Amino acid sequence: MKLSTPLEDQMSAAATALSSHSHVASVSDHPGKHGPLLVVAAGAAMFMLSYELFAVTGPAIALIAVAFVTAGIGICCA
Repeated sequence: MKLSTPLEDQMSAAATALSSHSHVASVSDHPGKHGPLLVVAAGAAMFMLSYELFAVTGPAIALIAVAFVTAGIGICCA
C-alpha cells in the first residue's frame, strides 16, 4: 500500500470538492417538483453549515474541505 504525500492529499481533496460542486450545480439546475424555494432554502442551510464549520474547525484539512464543499453547495443553490 502506497502512502500518499500531503500534496497528493490536497490535490485529491480539491478534485473531490470540484466534482461535488459540479454535481450539485447540475442537480440544483433542475429543482424538480418541489420548486426553486426548496433549492434556495437548502442553499441557505448549506451556507449556515459552512460558516459554522469554518468557525469551529482548527487545522483539520478534512473538515476545511467539507466546509468548502458545503459553501459550494450553497453557492449553487442560491
